[in-house]
Amino acid sequence: MRLGAKRIVLVCLLSIAVIPVLTIAGPILYDGWRISRGDYPLADRVEARVGTLSMTLERYVIHPYLAEYRRVLTVVTADGSKRVSELSTDTGGASRIDVCELGDGDLRLSDRFGHYRLDHAGNMLPLQSASVSQGGSGGLVISAGISGEVPECVRKLGRFDSDAEGGYMFQPTAI
Repeated sequence: MRLGAKRIVLVCLLSIAVIPVLTIAGPILYDGWRISRGDYPLADRVEARVGTLSMTLERYVIHPYLAEYRRVLTVVTADGSKRVSELSTDTGGASRIDVCELGDGDLRLSDRFGHYRLDHAGNMLPLQSASVSQGGSGGLVISAGISGEVPECVRKLGRFDSDAEGGYMFQPTAI
C-alpha cells in the first residue's frame, strides 16, 4: 500500500475511534473539570407557592456522573423579604422532599436525611438529622443516631420530586 493510502486509512480509523469517544467523554470531562473548580452546573430549578411563601429549590450537580446535588432553597415571604438556606447535600436518594404544615402554621420539609422547620419569616432550622459513625477495634462498626424531635404534620401540602416523565417539580397534594 502506498504511503498516501496508508495515511487515509489511518485518518479514517482514528476518526471512527476518536470522534465518538470525544463526543461521549468530552462533556463528562468538562463537567468534572468545572466541578473540581467549585463551579457547579445547575441541574434544575423548581418554584412552588405554598401558603404565603414562595419557594425556589435549586439543585446543583456536584458529581459529573453520579446523582449528587448541592441543594439551595430560596424563600420569599409575603412582605417580599428573601432568605436563602442550604439544605444538606443530596449524596443520592434525597431528591424527594416532603412539605407539610405543622400545628403552629410553620412548614416541615423532610427528606431521607433529615427534617427542617421553615417558619413564616423564611428561616430554616434543622429539626432532626441522621448520623452514621464507623470504626472500632474489631472491624467496621456502624451505628445510626437520630438527634432532635420531629413535630407531627397536621396537613400534607406536597413534595419536590421527579414526575412520571423524569422531570423534577413540586407536586401539590390533591385536596
